Amino acid sequence: MTTMNLPSPVRSRLIRRAAAVIVLVASLLFLGYSIYANWQELRDYNWHFDYFYLFLAAIALLLAFISNVLGWALIIRDMGGPRSLRKNAAIYCLAAHGKRLPGFVWYVAGRIYLYEREDIPASVVMQGSLWELILQILSGLVLYAVLWPLYSKVRHTPISYLPLVAIFLSFLILSPVVFRRLLRWFKGNQPEFQIIEVSWRAKALWFGVYLLGWLAGGAILYFLARAVSAVTISLLPACWGFVALSGVISALTFFLPGGVGAREVSLSLLLSYYIPLPVAVALSLLFRVWILVGETILLVILWGIARSRL
Repeated sequence: MTTMNLPSPVRSRLIRRAAAVIVLVASLLFLGYSIYANWQELRDYNWHFDYFYLFLAAIALLLAFISNVLGWALIIRDMGGPRSLRKNAAIYCLAAHGKRLPGFVWYVAGRIYLYEREDIPASVVMQGSLWELILQILSGLVLYAVLWPLYSKVRHTPISYLPLVAIFLSFLILSPVVFRRLLRWFKGNQPEFQIIEVSWRAKALWFGVYLLGWLAGGAILYFLARAVSAVTISLLPACWGFVALSGVISALTFFLPGGVGAREVSLSLLLSYYIPLPVAVALSLLFRVWILVGETILLVILWGIARSRL
């Protein structure tokens, strides 16, 4: 049986898996070759080590993590879910490990299972998870676009202007009509369910929380760079915007486990406007490890604090 003769869902799944393998392998080859081919330049770079900036990077990671937890808690609360921050934080921490698996479905499925034990319908969790993804993507694009004039060393091309349309798209996608269309695609073959109306005031609050999360994420990268290398304060706006844009790219490549590869490559290329490419690759990999280890520790700690009878 050829691929064309397979049922449509099976064929789509195979295509996504093939795309994930291709992107992941290409990303790893790019990162590995960049370090190998420029090893001498990497060794000769002005490296140093500063524990103070590592401490600041840890604080920024905590703030970014709290913003993500708070953003989800506000979304699910405003959509009729539990009002308890403690309970929503515990569920967020338990389900968040699904992000490490390829595909957005595992992440959402874990939430649906946990919230159904709290008598919250799957339709509420699905709509809340879609709002979370939309708000993270839009807030990241808007932050990159707003800071765009501050990227002093970036050589602007026609493609680099594309994120500027995010300011318009943010109002378009947040509208109820567009959200209904997205939800129909998102839920696939699930039965029809009632769409929950959300006020613009609530959406603005969610947007602001995730915007702060991206700012904290950019601060993590800047403090890590200051901890191990000689960079100036001029890199800070670029770190804010580049982390946001690479994070959006990672979110859009949801067929990859945790967006691994796509984020590192995009972040490395963006940082290479300010620092040598091999150093940019090393910093992007350090950023990935810092986030992965730090988030895992925070997930365990916060779940231990917030857990109730889950």
